[in-house]
Amino acid sequence: MQKHNNIEDGNNGYVRKSDLIEIKEMIIELAHNQKEMLYEQRRFADELRILSYGQRRLEDEQRRFADEQRKTNQELQEVKQSQARMEKTLDLTVTKVDSLERKVGSLDVKYGGLSESLGYVLENEAYRALPAFLKRNYGLTITGKFKRRHFKGVEINFFGEGTREGTPVVIVGEAKQKLQLVDEKSKDPDRLRKHKAFKQLERSVMAVRSVHKGDEIVRLFITHFATEGFLKAASDMDIIVIQSFEW
Repeated sequence: MQKHNNIEDGNNGYVRKSDLIEIKEMIIELAHNQKEMLYEQRRFADELRILSYGQRRLEDEQRRFADEQRKTNQELQEVKQSQARMEKTLDLTVTKVDSLERKVGSLDVKYGGLSESLGYVLENEAYRALPAFLKRNYGLTITGKFKRRHFKGVEINFFGEGTREGTPVVIVGEAKQKLQLVDEKSKDPDRLRKHKAFKQLERSVMAVRSVHKGDEIVRLFITHFATEGFLKAASDMDIIVIQSFEW
């Protein structure tokens, strides 16, 4: 008896075994596809959650950025206001400085003239007292009077001619209210010679020497007061220093 690969269905029909196998495979494939779809759904849900989290972070960053921008704008406005106040203060300072410069200029004119007047008073006293003082203390005999002269454009406070032990001499002097060194303890001769008073006196000597060639020149300072350091330096340079209280 021949065995058939057919299975009878409920309607007295027959279903082939191969159809059953195909259906089974379809069911298995459908179940597999359903699992993959569930996996993709879960993965999509995870990505959606990540995206949502990233969006929330972006929104937070945007809010923070907006806050920082507001703060920056506020600070910039404060800087502008501060700059405006500084400019106003600077203008006021410039105005005060200009006013101060005018006042200082006025003082320079006022007290500069006073200083010059005091200098002339010292010189005028010295013109009268020097001849006798120089003869008594330094053996210098003055012929004529001391004068204020100009040589080669250089003003000479004291110019006089005379003799010392029969030898003709020319006296060249400068008048200063006060004579002192910047560094009273300095012993450097080169540095001392660069002192303003010494340089000025030497300039006067050179101007006189251009006319009185070969004559012995006696260097002289007249002052109200000279410090010990200055007196020592002048003595080392063979310069006579006479203070007003001495005559």
